[in-house]
Formats: sequence, structure tokens, C-alpha cells
Amino acid sequence: CGPCADLNNGVVGWVDWNLLVDMSGPLGTGGPNHANNTCFAHIHVDVDNSLLVHDSYWLFGHFSRFIPRGAHAVPHSLRKTTLHDSLEASVFVLPGGERAVAVISNAMGANNMKVAVKDAAWGS
Repeated sequence: CGPCADLNNGVVGWVDWNLLVDMSGPLGTGGPNHANNTCFAHIHVDVDNSLLVHDSYWLFGHFSRFIPRGAHAVPHSLRKTTLHDSLEASVFVLPGGERAVAVISNAMGANNMKVAVKDAAWGS
């Protein structure tokens, strides 16, 4: 599961409840909120008023930047190997006909990969 799985199954957008929360909750989580629940957010404010920006902030920024309104997810096959078993991907046709591939790696460290498009409709 994750953003790519959601997009591959018809999701067209997200409503994110929290963008910024303080870290006063238990174990440094955000909140508690009005229902006394702790909350995750893409940015936390630490007790010294410094900001802790989580990877999810940049992840959602990339999706917003490179997959514009009007883009359509298309079926794809992601060939996973033992080196790349933590990858998720979504493929899009953009409004102008260009293609975009979003890949998420849940592995730690650098992850090299090759992207190949094999589709007669796209001339490859």
C-alpha cells in the first residue's frame, strides 16, 4: 500500500488533515487533537520551535509537481527483483501527451533502477 497503490486503483487526489503539528504528544507524535488522538503530519514543530520535515512532505510534493491535474494513470507492470522488491510505481499520461513515471523506494540508501517503456501505442 501507499500512494502508488492508491493511484493505480483510481484515486485522483488526497485530503491531508494535518500539514503541521507540534511534537508534544506521546513519544514525540503530534497532538493530541480534539479527539485526544495523536496525529502524524508531514512537518512537526519541535519543543525548541525548529521544524522537522519528514520524507512524506517531499514525496507528496513530487506527486503534486510532476503529476498535474488532468493526468491519467495507465496500467503498467513493475518487474521487481530481489534488489528492488521495495519499489512501488505509477505511470501517467499527462494532459499534453507526455508520460510520467512515479517510483517510490521503501529501501534504505541509494537505489539504482532502469525505466523502460514497452508500448506500441507510444512508439517503443
